[in-house]
Amino acid sequence: MNGSSFPSAGWEITFREGWWLWSALGLALILLAAFSYRRTIPSVPRRSKALLFGLRLLALCAFLLALLNPRLERRGTEPRPRRIALLIDESRSIAHAGQESAVRSILASAPMKRVSALADVVAFGFADTVRVLDEVTLSFRGPATEIGEAVLSQRRVFPPPDAIILITDGSNTSGTEPVRAAQEVALPTYVVGVGNPHPRPDARIVGVAAPPYAVEGEPVSVTVTWEHTIPGLQASTMRLLHQGREITRAIVLPQETGAKADVDLTFTPSTRGTQTYTVELEGVRGESHTENNRRMFSLEVVKAKKRALIIAGVPNADIGFWNRFFGAREDYDLSIWYATPFRRVAALSPDSVLGADLIVWLDPAANTLPPVTQDAVVRAVEEGCGLLCVLGTNSVLPRLREILPVEWTGARFEPGQFEVRLAAPLFAHPISGMDPGFAEWSSWESVPPLPGLVSGLRPRQGATVLVACDAGPVAVAGHAKKGRVLVFGGSGYSRWDILPRGMGIENPAGTAFWKAAIRWLVSREASQMVRVQTGRPFHRLGEPVRVDVFVSDEASKPVDNASVIVATDGPDNWTGCASLSGPGRYTVWIRGLLTGAHTLRAEAFSGTRSLGTSETRVLVDASSAEDDIVQMQADVLSRIASAHPGSRFANARDAEQLLASIPLSPVFEYSERTVSLGSAGWVLCGIILLLTAEWGLRRTHGLL
Repeated sequence: MNGSSFPSAGWEITFREGWWLWSALGLALILLAAFSYRRTIPSVPRRSKALLFGLRLLALCAFLLALLNPRLERRGTEPRPRRIALLIDESRSIAHAGQESAVRSILASAPMKRVSALADVVAFGFADTVRVLDEVTLSFRGPATEIGEAVLSQRRVFPPPDAIILITDGSNTSGTEPVRAAQEVALPTYVVGVGNPHPRPDARIVGVAAPPYAVEGEPVSVTVTWEHTIPGLQASTMRLLHQGREITRAIVLPQETGAKADVDLTFTPSTRGTQTYTVELEGVRGESHTENNRRMFSLEVVKAKKRALIIAGVPNADIGFWNRFFGAREDYDLSIWYATPFRRVAALSPDSVLGADLIVWLDPAANTLPPVTQDAVVRAVEEGCGLLCVLGTNSVLPRLREILPVEWTGARFEPGQFEVRLAAPLFAHPISGMDPGFAEWSSWESVPPLPGLVSGLRPRQGATVLVACDAGPVAVAGHAKKGRVLVFGGSGYSRWDILPRGMGIENPAGTAFWKAAIRWLVSREASQMVRVQTGRPFHRLGEPVRVDVFVSDEASKPVDNASVIVATDGPDNWTGCASLSGPGRYTVWIRGLLTGAHTLRAEAFSGTRSLGTSETRVLVDASSAEDDIVQMQADVLSRIASAHPGSRFANARDAEQLLASIPLSPVFEYSERTVSLGSAGWVLCGIILLLTAEWGLRRTHGLL
């Protein structure tokens, strides 16, 4: 603020309204006290009389001060040093690029010392978190870089800074986009870029593509993608490790510099359960660092493949969807039986039905299944087989209707365009925890409408509506004794997969719904009132872990007033509270988990009563996104500097010129300050002490 806009600061004194009346009253009391001590009975020495009057006079003056309540007020402009926030990148990418000395050199330079001498500078170190530091505590070991969060943190600092000095390589690996953060903060930001804008010699594993499931004793293949920036690279080796033991390897031939290449590794899992594997690129010479030469992944190894039986009507695009769906799954054997009066096929034996883990009923003609086969379907479901019943133009067998979670009266098939949406009870249903991709409201905005729907379905008591439209429920889940049943009353759902992928959407919400539905149907896990899940079971070091906890009551209805505590049982023993983020869903983000396996435990409370607990596992890799960055992101830093008119960007070589150009003249601020002299507690205490002393002295001289 300009100093010419307001007068210079100065003090003035003000009194309470009607101060002259209170002054007259105080003067009268003082005169009365003087008169009362003019003669005393019995008589006291002159010195004691003067002391008694002095105590009374001081007490009355303090009383008068409280009545008048004088206030000292100071208004005007005052100069103060500029406040500057110094943000220093402490992530591992700075160390990988060999820029620790460059950062320390900038901090020890003469222009920086001038800034520190003339301005009020507070230094913050940031990586995956932000902390106050001094030069001695710089570590450069952070597993992630959150430039945006570091810049936004200055909005929570009081008093706020007038400008920001940002020293970083621009490699933002997590958190808020830094350019948007700089625009929101709207402060002059002086950006110093450290590192080489050109990539250093390095080879790294970009990613591992592995199926989610594998069968014990059967070969499975994973694809490892890698790249390098090393001229003249020689052949190297890609190894696959399990529990530290090598199980296979492949020779890696060098490809063109900067191009990605795939390496296929085939192995046979021998241990059931969730298994963790490590791929390692070794034998690479001349690279800058090796931390990014390892990646971990996990597989769910099952004893045997599950058997899926599709009982279908006329072949159509929806049946083709299921053929592709199960064809891409390593853990399923698929059989399709077409039940149509226009096509002669072999009879479906009851043993084929009873041996299935999942039956997919795709609107077959009602008169094509003999009663013994119909009874086998019902019996298989009641004994624990999952049933997905997709309705269409054909009527459902009366025997099958008895185990469906919907009432059939008045139901009919209607063509049209039916926009679908998630139903709120879904979040309390166990199916919502089977695949995190579909249980997001926003992701369903891209789901194409259904061209046909069986309207008039009514859920039975105890059933849960998962997906709905304006015409009624679309997907309803329930139980038939030991088995689980899902009724889907729409056709044309194959478009949920085809059309979004044509628009470049890699994980359509509709496909994620079917993945979750099939997993729930074949699962033998009992329903729980509390369920915890993470976005994925595997994270790289420094990545925040999203934890969702779903809480329902005994009737599977969402509970929105619970207290949810999430804790980790691992290297760090983290504990926190999850907040409500949807019907019956509570979410918390965990940052800073160390490398290793972590057990996440969630417990929900209603008041002091526990509603239940749930556990899941998450694996944190030793490598982080910081290990992939070996160059300065000059484009990002330039855009950060362009977010505010007063900002500038320079690389480390020109850092001293940039720091020397920062305005350091004092800032004039208008300030108001009021000191109330009569309302302070010391006035009342003084009156009490003075009157107590006077009373004691009067008692000593016999005046009481």
